[in-house]
Amino acid sequence: MDYTTLNNLNDASSQKIVINRIKRIIEKYADVWRVLHEPIQNSIDAIQKRSDILEGQVYVEINVSKGKVIVRDNGKGFPENLELLLPDGTDKDEQLDTMGYQGVGLKSVIYSSNNFRLQANTGSEQFWGIEISNASEYLRTEGQKEAPIAELDQNRGEQGTTIEIDFEEGVVVEAIEQIIDAVTTAESNFRWRWDDVRRTNYFLSKAKNEREIFCRILEYQ
Repeated sequence: MDYTTLNNLNDASSQKIVINRIKRIIEKYADVWRVLHEPIQNSIDAIQKRSDILEGQVYVEINVSKGKVIVRDNGKGFPENLELLLPDGTDKDEQLDTMGYQGVGLKSVIYSSNNFRLQANTGSEQFWGIEISNASEYLRTEGQKEAPIAELDQNRGEQGTTIEIDFEEGVVVEAIEQIIDAVTTAESNFRWRWDDVRRTNYFLSKAKNEREIFCRILEYQ
């Protein structure tokens, strides 16, 4: 018999519920949402919570070959509360001026990653950071593989949050493909004037089609 008490049974059941919940979250979020939209949205929300800065800043770095994404902002700083990393954990319930409020987006990011690193300065000399390893494998094996959480050395940078994500193989590439498809097929106000782009840049004028133009812009700008 695997379970000796109801507590054992309930703990196992709770883990299964959490894993199934995370799987459903990830199924609803396209790769581009997990790779870029959710981390950037969290940064924008954190910036909106600061009234002492003149300009919000979000820095994004994408390494396609390594499947790595870094998002850094000068917002309020991610709170030191690991419960916010649980399904439905959120501090945005009453924040009507923020875009994210369901507490699910960041979880889809974490559980799609081979490695997730978060470092935050929440102001008043409050620094903290964590690293979660193997979360994608933990999800794939339904909890059979561990996903260690380690405390990071304090990062004494300016107030804000830095998130570094090493995604599963192919996730970042697929996200970039989705961006390219969205831009090159967009209609109305989002439609690029590709002929104008060709005329204004000799390098881009050699591109064979709209998709190649946008790929070159992504690669070299």
